[in-house]
Amino acid sequence: MSKYFSKSRPILEGTRKTLPARFLRGLLVPLGWCTEAYAARKREKYRQGKLKPQQFGVPVISVGNITVGGTGKTPMAAMLAAELITRGYQPGVVSRGYGASDGLNDETMMLRQDLPGIITCSNPDRNAAITEAIAQGADCIIMDDGFQRLSTRRDLDIVLLDATAPFGGGRCLPAGLLREPVTAVRDADILVLTRTEHSNSEKVREIEEKLAELAPGVPIIQAIHQLREILTPSGEEVPPSEFKDLKVAALSSIARPDGFVKTLEMLNAKVLVSCAYPDHYNYAEQDLHKVRVEAEAVGAQAIVTTAKDWVKIRELISPAGLTLPVYVVTIEMGFFWREEKLFNALDRILPAKT
Repeated sequence: MSKYFSKSRPILEGTRKTLPARFLRGLLVPLGWCTEAYAARKREKYRQGKLKPQQFGVPVISVGNITVGGTGKTPMAAMLAAELITRGYQPGVVSRGYGASDGLNDETMMLRQDLPGIITCSNPDRNAAITEAIAQGADCIIMDDGFQRLSTRRDLDIVLLDATAPFGGGRCLPAGLLREPVTAVRDADILVLTRTEHSNSEKVREIEEKLAELAPGVPIIQAIHQLREILTPSGEEVPPSEFKDLKVAALSSIARPDGFVKTLEMLNAKVLVSCAYPDHYNYAEQDLHKVRVEAEAVGAQAIVTTAKDWVKIRELISPAGLTLPVYVVTIEMGFFWREEKLFNALDRILPAKT
């Protein structure tokens, strides 16, 4: 059993069955109804044409979800960007820019590292970010976390749902994890069930049946989060076999740290402690010092982190006195079933350039 420390544990986690927790959750339910009503009314206005989205002179692909938390939007956006580059396009990836420092956040830094020359623009005003990306030479746009950005006209709406928790507890924020009612999925062009490797086939089938009721005719793709590579700080690749029985401390600041732990356990590593910080957390030297102390206290032989976190901590390793080996695990989006539905959709809006 892994031990966790985190600055982002939900208030009600671990106390869901207690009377105070149930009482507090009950107080939040009416607020969730308000969120649901507002989101549904806003989406309906766009459906009816009462509100008009802004159009751009280039194709726009949205990668989004209906819940808070990680569903794999960034790996999907990176995969799409790489695909569009192979087709001869210059994509621009736009995002809100959570946790940005000096105009760059962890996801932007990862994209620039993996895809040199990629155009990235971060701005809470997503339309302004798209305008900036086009001005820099983008001839198509990938909007990271764009499903609720109804003010932008999209040519392809890809909606991701985590197969381990697809419907956010059935309630909207703050009572649950839904950003809007689940009925919104009918506006998607493609639905992608992610992390199916962590869910059994019967549950996946039940989710697909529910989605087919909510969004008749919308293609459903199954995807997995798969290991791309394990690297040392110097960039040397490490074979997965070296993780067998290795005692490690997991360090992450992602929406689903439990998923990262599961990935390491699937590599047969022994995760003694998970140092989980809030998503998009900006590390300081004292944070890395705390990780070092915790890892040494439990007898970890190495510290393992995500590629998303590595771009933020690499300059802090020496100042924090980290002497344990550090490994960087990179995860990518892989498709399990019906992937041709996605590429056929891309063919329709972005045929390969000759």
